[in-house]
Amino acid sequence: MIKLLIALTLLVLVGCAQNAQPLRGPVQLDQVNVVNLSNQTLTSVKIEVLSTRSKIVCKQVAPEGFCAFRFKERELRGETAQVDWQMGDQEWQVSIDASEVDISSDWYRVSLDLNLTADGKAKIIAVESN
Repeated sequence: MIKLLIALTLLVLVGCAQNAQPLRGPVQLDQVNVVNLSNQTLTSVKIEVLSTRSKIVCKQVAPEGFCAFRFKERELRGETAQVDWQMGDQEWQVSIDASEVDISSDWYRVSLDLNLTADGKAKIIAVESN
């Protein structure tokens, strides 16, 4: 009887251990994609993180195309960036806040898609990286 209780206890503990989730540290960022959701070419696209003055620049992004920047992973912090771009004669400028990005609680590494639209809107979407 005691052996049976020990065996059942071990079985329960092993089952619980298999479902345990590893502790996740800060989310890591390894890529930024500038995505053109319009039917016109975007030019002079610049993303600047205001606190660090770090910049990403795309000279041109084709209609429904994208420009990708891959880099050594770094901690994703909720910082504000300014985004500037041109579409034809129109110039756009918006501020975006990385702290407003929805990220699944079980993701460790992400890339960010910055979607730019024909009406001057910018939206950041997190995508899990492998």
